[in-house]
Amino acid sequence: MGGPFMLLILFLVTFLYVFKMVDFRVLILVFVGMGIIFLWSICYIPLPHVQELLGRVVRSRENYFILSDVKYPDRDTWREYPFPVKVVGKHGANFGEYVHVIVRRVEDSGFISVVSANRVSSVRVYLNFIDIVYAWFYRVFERILGYLHTIFQNDSPVIEGLLLGRYHEELRDYRDVGVGHLFAVSGMHVYFMAAIVIVFVRHIFIKRALRLIIPPLVIWLYVGVINFPPSAVRAAAMFSVYNFFRLMDRYIHPLNVLGLVGAVNLLLWPHQIHEPSFQLSYMATFGILTAGRNLAGRYGRGFLGNLWDTVVYTLSAQVMVLPVSVMTFRILHPYGWLATILLAHLLPFLLVGGIAVLMASYFELAPLVDLLKNGCSVFIKLSNMLVSAVSKLPFSSVRISEPWMFYLFSSLSIFSVILFISFSWQEGQRP
Repeated sequence: MGGPFMLLILFLVTFLYVFKMVDFRVLILVFVGMGIIFLWSICYIPLPHVQELLGRVVRSRENYFILSDVKYPDRDTWREYPFPVKVVGKHGANFGEYVHVIVRRVEDSGFISVVSANRVSSVRVYLNFIDIVYAWFYRVFERILGYLHTIFQNDSPVIEGLLLGRYHEELRDYRDVGVGHLFAVSGMHVYFMAAIVIVFVRHIFIKRALRLIIPPLVIWLYVGVINFPPSAVRAAAMFSVYNFFRLMDRYIHPLNVLGLVGAVNLLLWPHQIHEPSFQLSYMATFGILTAGRNLAGRYGRGFLGNLWDTVVYTLSAQVMVLPVSVMTFRILHPYGWLATILLAHLLPFLLVGGIAVLMASYFELAPLVDLLKNGCSVFIKLSNMLVSAVSKLPFSSVRISEPWMFYLFSSLSIFSVILFISFSWQEGQRP
């Protein structure tokens, strides 16, 4: 998917530049990013067909994990492999742990070697300061997870997904209607957490510089606890860069911040261009900062204005990720935008409620914990009812199984992206 995705990005940005919707510097930045990917593809060396691997987990998900500091046996010694390796299959490895992998098969995707494992053994070893930090993050994660599971019990999957990005099979209905992204920590969650911190620091008597520095530090702690998912890292980096320029009393367009963060991201981890989470995150943010930002705010700050802003931001993100969704997952969710708009007004209450429950539980305020838990349970039931109603609508999920369907929907999705940006762009708002 990395090749088609790069071609799509180049096509979109070139189109926007030809029609004078973006500045020449944006075009140059995109070509620099693509150049980094091209250099990575030239320097990349496929992993030999080995029988076992050693390495440290730098990213862990339910069905795969990414290894760095990889070593493999070669005769009587262990050789270092200079690139990350993706290991697929069920596993129990956690972020920061060192693992030993018994290899079943090695495949080359062109950007990263993919290993299917027969067996994975993991252990936490403290070799340096980074390992100690990772271990502390993991302990905090496990402690929060324990609190949430103990307090919410059967309702805990929804809260765990919202706060920690932990996926459960109980959330399958949400994924089947196209709102599974709400339970993978992304920009929405990060910026909402940032808003809570900002509200707090604004009401304490500290200097302006500290009010701009403290929120990004708190956000990076949160991102570390949830295992540095790419979408959350992107949002935290954008927030940090934006605050840095505010600290310097310099204005920078958010779209330029996105380009800067994306270029640095690809410079450090070029293989992420191949991951759907990276593609979805940056495409959705691009849509929000272009079409969404230009369409929002047309009806003031009242109820109608807030509803309009929610609709246009949701549609902007949904339209922009259509090509990636079609090409990668071969599936369409026609009502995903509707379910997202409705849930976007319920889930913030759950986020605030979940944080409040954790704080009340930490300070052992049992009556307050029960009150907040019951309130959150009401919103969880409403969310479940809403998702159940949407899933019963006709064509709530469309599988793209035939080649002609794939090419048709791919072409329509790319055309809809271009059309949507073209009609929503306002004159004089070029980054």
